[in-house]
Amino acid sequence: MHFPASVLAAPDYRGVSEPADKATVDRTQAVGMPVVIMETVMAQLTASRQLVERARFEGKALPAAIEKSLLTTTIATSVAQAIYAKVSSESKPSWAPLWTSAQAGATQALRMLLREIDAYELGENPLGITDNDLPLYRGLVDHSVAGQRFSAVSRYLIETFAQPSVDTAVASEAASKAAWVALLNQQLQKVVKDDQPDRIAEIKRQYGEKILNLCGDNPEIGDAAQVYDKWGELSPATCFINTADPSCTFDEEQLLDRLSMDDIQHHICVMGQLQLKLGDKARLASEDVNAIMQKASGKFLPRQDKDNSFPYEHFVPESFVEWGTDLYTFISTGEHPLSTMYELEDYPDARPEDAQAFFDARSLCDKLFPKGKALQDKFTPKEVDKPHCYRGAIGELALQARAAGKDVEIANSALQDYTDAYEKAINRCVMAEEALKMDAHAQKQFAGIVSKIKKQTSVVRDIAAIGGSILSTATSILTAGMIEGGASTSAKLQSGVSGGLVGGTWDLVTGTGITVFEEEILGLGDAKDAHSAFVSEFHAEIKKTLCFADAEMHLVGADTQLKRVERSKIDLTQAIVKMQNGRRKVARLMVEAVRRVKHAEGRERASLFNNIWNDLWEGKKEDHRGAVVAHGKNMRLAQRMLYLAVRAVEYEWQVTSTFRSQVLAATTPAQLKTTLEAIKTEIATGNIGGQSPEDRHAELSLKDQLLQLADRADWPEGYHTMTSTERFRMMLTSRRYAHFSATGEYLGQLIPFAIAPLGILGLGEAGTIPLLTGAECAEKLWSVNMTLHGEKLVDSDQGYASVQLLQKNTFYSQWCSTPSGDQQELQVSSVRPSRNLFKDPVLGGSYGSSNTDDSEYVRALVDAYFNVPRAELEKDYTLGSSNELASRGIYGEYAIFFPKEQLAVDGTKGLHLEKVDDILIRLDYVSAAKAW
Repeated sequence: MHFPASVLAAPDYRGVSEPADKATVDRTQAVGMPVVIMETVMAQLTASRQLVERARFEGKALPAAIEKSLLTTTIATSVAQAIYAKVSSESKPSWAPLWTSAQAGATQALRMLLREIDAYELGENPLGITDNDLPLYRGLVDHSVAGQRFSAVSRYLIETFAQPSVDTAVASEAASKAAWVALLNQQLQKVVKDDQPDRIAEIKRQYGEKILNLCGDNPEIGDAAQVYDKWGELSPATCFINTADPSCTFDEEQLLDRLSMDDIQHHICVMGQLQLKLGDKARLASEDVNAIMQKASGKFLPRQDKDNSFPYEHFVPESFVEWGTDLYTFISTGEHPLSTMYELEDYPDARPEDAQAFFDARSLCDKLFPKGKALQDKFTPKEVDKPHCYRGAIGELALQARAAGKDVEIANSALQDYTDAYEKAINRCVMAEEALKMDAHAQKQFAGIVSKIKKQTSVVRDIAAIGGSILSTATSILTAGMIEGGASTSAKLQSGVSGGLVGGTWDLVTGTGITVFEEEILGLGDAKDAHSAFVSEFHAEIKKTLCFADAEMHLVGADTQLKRVERSKIDLTQAIVKMQNGRRKVARLMVEAVRRVKHAEGRERASLFNNIWNDLWEGKKEDHRGAVVAHGKNMRLAQRMLYLAVRAVEYEWQVTSTFRSQVLAATTPAQLKTTLEAIKTEIATGNIGGQSPEDRHAELSLKDQLLQLADRADWPEGYHTMTSTERFRMMLTSRRYAHFSATGEYLGQLIPFAIAPLGILGLGEAGTIPLLTGAECAEKLWSVNMTLHGEKLVDSDQGYASVQLLQKNTFYSQWCSTPSGDQQELQVSSVRPSRNLFKDPVLGGSYGSSNTDDSEYVRALVDAYFNVPRAELEKDYTLGSSNELASRGIYGEYAIFFPKEQLAVDGTKGLHLEKVDDILIRLDYVSAAKAW
């Protein structure tokens, strides 16, 4: 620091003045000391990130060296900047471009390290496979071998994917070691110089491949080798949107037409609140727009009196009219694009408290400006729910976020329906029993039951409200990517790479955004107990217990909705976090690729440093150049395939083991092979909970056993006196169960029901059927079949009707052993069909394909023959059956869908639902006997 600036500016401070463009292998110091310091900082931070990543894989504490590294690199950075400031005070040094590049590289390395530390603290799975990612993939099964159905998923993943992948990694390990030795024996300085063009091309291809993995194939851009040269046509904010399709974009002027002054004031209110609570975290990229938001934040001054219902004073709504006019002028005249209303300046990964600040702001501003809406609320669901508009890994996550958010809303609505239906059904039962005279105590008990259910309904309504906010925020990023208007969508939204878009909220709604009422949504618990006590007390006086069983089935439906809300809540938050991280990763890759290419193109010295070492191993020549990196890829894919196999084993065999941690901690193929053999040994006995799983079947009446419709033929005068069959027919044909498309077109009748272990839940009449009494465990579906009973069901000689049996994507089974303290009462699982788990978020993959259907159901098409006797159905009856639901937990929500093309409606010929007496459903499944 005490040297003169002229000395510090010299490439070699020892006095050797050799021009930088003539550097040789013997004269390597062609840049100033600040560049060397910053490159060292970059290397140190990169090494620290790899240590954190290793800690994530191994499940260990962060190395103490990380804290020291952050401290020393901070000091070193300050020293380098001080030296460069002194050097440049007299004149700009010849190596200034390299200084700029080194600074950018160090900054990027620091961000990546901090992101890795965040992922560590949040407990994110290093392979990107969450507990909700159940790999229900299966191959062909030999029906003659007992137990193969039970282990169809785990055996398929082990034999078809895990074993071959581990073998490939074992084989590539030797080649990579030989390549490493061969490269170290070469004159590496000369190799770097001679191979510069190939190295630059390979850098471009590698980054292009990673970006296309996240954003999806783009015909307008081309293959991975072409992505870099068309950088200006890509934006992390829009790359996963199929903008080539006109139906996937929106004109900005049309969006402006949808905005009212109330909407704009509402937005100013939200952003002002966020800036008040979060300060610079919520600072906007546009200075003009930011100035308005900062003024708004000053209008929210907390009262000292915390009991006051309105928590702020000095709030002047008139000011918002003036600011709203200014903001609308900005965006309507084109002075600022619409997106500048929402772009944050530079927001790091969000934390839970930031999400809460957003929810609080939305809640307050909804009260202050009840007529105003955020831009995303101006869109209808059909405008953003277009699977064909989304591409790549980020597009998959976008659809998952939308689907999970909708699932929370749907579950809340269904829960309210079940609650109302239960209350009405109980009231009807009580009023119909002339022998039952409810005293004050009984009335109090019944009121307590309804109160408990309503409390839990209210809790889920709160969850749905928060889920709705997050859903609208998920919509925000999608609609932002679809805003087209003006000269260049990509250019407009490019500045939103590191900040939030639309609503200024995207980066604020992450992590544990829905952190509410966990203890309230694990089941109906108290309400069910209260109901049981109520019924038991008056059981002697109740003649028609089936009437109460009828009512109790609504509690079964409510219980499944609560399980569904909990699972959807997790899906929603995870998808949003992952989508946000995916967009940021694209942005980081773009910045890093440019820096790497410029650094490789403009090297003014022959020394080897940092990324150059990686480039050597990644060469794509015919010799040993690519062997090291190829082995790294093989090792990661082997870990992924084996990890998926472990998840399948845990699901099917209910195994609690250290297999997961062993797979993640493995650093060699030999360790993976050892774990694989241990897994095979674990399931070799074919026993679960000490019992051998067997193929089983159950035949259930939809009317009598699943819906448990009571016969009301002898009810008192003045009530609906209908038999159970008449009630069943009315249900099948009711408009309540009519199913419509998004455009309002009638599609058919959708009849919902639930299958649950009634004996364990203490609800309904379980009878003697093991599936309903709960006498089994680890129950997994294999095939389904149906028969329709009734006279003259169709207007032709056809002997069957093609109908669909649907199951929700959240389902459950019973544990074969007593669940541990951290496990739920039942083995609840869920799948996301749109997610291709074979595709690695880092390396991509060619296995399987993504399913763009984000439906809440999976469908099985069944040819339901008419009037098959129950005795025949109970035999090995397979005519018309389907195994499209195979390997899924048997308990959960179902529905039978009768497409309108099959029905006799509006004078057409077809199936007459008003003549159906009952529907018998045959379920073929696998299970083990529960140990008592």
